[in-house]
Amino acid sequence: MPIIVGESVGPYRLVEQLGQGGMATVFKAYHSTLDRYVAIKALHPAFSQDPNFLTRFQREAQVVARLEHPNIVPIYDYAEHEGRPYLVMKFIEGETLKARLKRSPIDLEEINLVVESVGAALSYAHEKGILHRDVKPSNVLIAKDGRIYLADFGLARMAEAGESTISSDMMLGTPQYISPEQAQGRRDLDAGTDIYSFGILIYELMVGKVPYAADTPYSIIHDHIFSPLPVPRSIKPEISPSVERVILKALAKDRSDRFTDIPSLVAAWEKANQEDGQAHGGETVELSADSTVMSEKVTIVQPPLISPPEQREDVLSPAQSIDQSIKTPVKRKSNRIWLVAAGMVALVCLLITAVAILSSIEKRQELNAQIPPAAPPVLSSPVSEPFMNPAVQPPPVAEALERARQEPENPESYFGLAIAFLDVGQPENAEQAFIRAAELAGQSPEFYNRAGDEMRARQIWDISASFYLEALKRMPDPVPEEWWDNLYQTLYLSADMPRIKDLLHKAPLERLHPGFVELVNERTALYQGETASVAKAIDRFSRQYPDTPGIRLLESELIYKKGDVEKAKQILSLLIGSPKSSEWVKRVADYLLTKTKN
Repeated sequence: MPIIVGESVGPYRLVEQLGQGGMATVFKAYHSTLDRYVAIKALHPAFSQDPNFLTRFQREAQVVARLEHPNIVPIYDYAEHEGRPYLVMKFIEGETLKARLKRSPIDLEEINLVVESVGAALSYAHEKGILHRDVKPSNVLIAKDGRIYLADFGLARMAEAGESTISSDMMLGTPQYISPEQAQGRRDLDAGTDIYSFGILIYELMVGKVPYAADTPYSIIHDHIFSPLPVPRSIKPEISPSVERVILKALAKDRSDRFTDIPSLVAAWEKANQEDGQAHGGETVELSADSTVMSEKVTIVQPPLISPPEQREDVLSPAQSIDQSIKTPVKRKSNRIWLVAAGMVALVCLLITAVAILSSIEKRQELNAQIPPAAPPVLSSPVSEPFMNPAVQPPPVAEALERARQEPENPESYFGLAIAFLDVGQPENAEQAFIRAAELAGQSPEFYNRAGDEMRARQIWDISASFYLEALKRMPDPVPEEWWDNLYQTLYLSADMPRIKDLLHKAPLERLHPGFVELVNERTALYQGETASVAKAIDRFSRQYPDTPGIRLLESELIYKKGDVEKAKQILSLLIGSPKSSEWVKRVADYLLTKTKN
């Protein structure tokens, strides 16, 4: 049941809603007997689906309630109201650090006070064996008297106490501030995870923005694990080398390279400022109003479990499970800012070009009327020479034509020609070049895999899937586990296109998981308007293939079709962070989530 302003929760009368997020809703409430205001944080109803959760929640709340420190928001009480567990905390009259950063510039004296206060709170809690796990500006409160508090201690731990609720399918935290080991889903967390998040907060205070920001949670999480840290002085040259060293050490990817504990971090910070005399010479550190991306509300975003190669575990074969285990994304090779910027510009240009190339081809059914249209089928029409006069072709095509003429038996030359035709908006000629390249490649699965990768990078899902299926026909067992993610991603996203039936008809179905084929067929039915039958299928799938995140993808799209956009987005976010989700599910969820925001 929803908790609303005006009603009573135990002895407390709710007078105002202060915030709401995926994990909890926060209210200002009044206790008439004690004549004081309090803050009530009511956890998400899903946490109480486990009948044993409340007992575990109370056990964890008792531990956190013992924290008595001048920089920690105290917990007065904990209970449940109509099945919803809630915490009663001291009401702090003031604002969050996030709101403070948006309101006006912050100077070094204020920054030092934040570091000292938050550091003291974390040090005390760590001594008591309690981690925060979600250190961020919106959890730092600045009272009107100037005192700084750290809020929501142990809330993540309380939520994780629900072993069979949604908490078992997610990791709690905020993407911009999450540590690499927490993002990887490791359970052996120690003070290092709070040191990293605290380091991100300090980075933001000094630099004016968080180090990693992107359109999707998945991309931000990936950066925390794999991408080099943008060096603070490369953005704010006035930051001293000694202060920068403290930040860099706190934000080391490897836990063993960070400070051993919070007191060591705070001591190094104070020493760095003392050595500098007054870092910044007392100048004001300007911070942009949008320096943090997340909203002021309490937010839960689900990061994926991404393990580096040396930590990856054995995974199930496609015959055993629809969803494959998570594979390691490709690590970026360059840490030069200009190179990253140039790459992003090139990628944007490529995507814009791809959309323009394919705009004349029949439109696909799509999640939100913005998924790129389908290209014509490949490997299906008679071979004809695609060559035209190089003199009237753009330079990339002219060069590719010349190479194909010089190397008429090399499949790579025709493959390059096909890509060149695609990039300048000549899909029919590209098709013929692909056909010729495929003929020359013969039974080589490497050619088809490369072609599939190229089309997948351009988000031409059905053409990519057709290449991968051709490769599958030629690949001996065992097929590399990470390869299945490419095929399943492209096949699933091809399910709303006219060619899907032809693709499945020609596919070696004996090598595909039957449940996945059913899933694709039902997605096709969904985009043909058969919502009622798809709803029944989802219910059947849930019983037949329990704990299969791929089914939740289809459920999110059904919910989106019915108009509940926010719920669909919530499911997609959960899938991105679920330990049970395979890499292809995360990719598709990330893709669909991005589309719902457009």
